[in-house]
Amino acid sequence: MLSAESAALVRATLPAVAGALDEITTRFYATMFHDRPELLDGMFNRGNQASGARHQALAGSIAAFATALLDDPDTRRDAVLARIAHKHAAVGVTDDQYTIVHKYLFGATAEVLGEAVTPEVAAAWDEVYERPGAEEPDARTGPMGLDGVQLPDRPAVFRCGPLPFIRAVRGQLLAGGVPARRIRYEVFGPDPCLPGTAA
Repeated sequence: MLSAESAALVRATLPAVAGALDEITTRFYATMFHDRPELLDGMFNRGNQASGARHQALAGSIAAFATALLDDPDTRRDAVLARIAHKHAAVGVTDDQYTIVHKYLFGATAEVLGEAVTPEVAAAWDEVYERPGAEEPDARTGPMGLDGVQLPDRPAVFRCGPLPFIRAVRGQLLAGGVPARRIRYEVFGPDPCLPGTAA
């Protein structure tokens, strides 16, 4: 739950933030990838970056999460947060990368909104950003696995991510009795045609 002071500030500034999210997320990704190009190597789907789908997804997530915190502050969002946590674990997101994302996302917000981002407003939105980790007490760290996952009968499995992840999960699915013909995947990562890139 947000503090009362932060909730009031987030509620007051949400229309301005939501209205500028396309510009904020576009600037965020451009600046972060310019300064930290290594994050493009297997961490983000380049097709989604090029089409703008990733920008739109992030913008929608920020606005929806902040709205949900304001409209129903006592409800935990375990399903949504678990999906985010699993996706992040699958691509190998590390704790320090959340700090990097915070730096560039909040920097882009301050650049776009200017003087409207006072220290108090920034602190209130910090609480929104920190809520996912605060509300996920059973979050797992490290590579995602299928331990403890009950697979349905005749599942169709779709995976995307770096090749080592694809291989690891495929092995677990086969060991769990999933036929190879029911396993689909999309690999993203460094372009294997670039000089010096391992295939």
